[in-house]
Amino acid sequence: MLSKFSRPLMRASMARSMSSAPNVQLPNLGSLINNEWVTTGNNVDTINPATEEVITTFKAAGKAEVDAAVAAAQDAFYNPNSEWSQMGGYERE
Repeated sequence: MLSKFSRPLMRASMARSMSSAPNVQLPNLGSLINNEWVTTGNNVDTINPATEEVITTFKAAGKAEVDAAVAAAQDAFYNPNSEWSQMGGYERE
């Protein structure tokens, strides 16, 4: 007996038709750090596990970019003159 939460098994023909993903072209802008786009030469491919095709490529942040992002976030949050630190959670976007 099937419970109301059981899902029917997916047929192989359905799985094959769902395995090809569209090729998504994202802008390789890098990371937004302190209101500026910062890019590195490090690219990361996102791969469809069903077909092993590259879906898209994006820029990865390295240690220097992560450190800069953390420093900018801490400054924005802990600086008493910062607009961001004075906003409530619902006001932040």
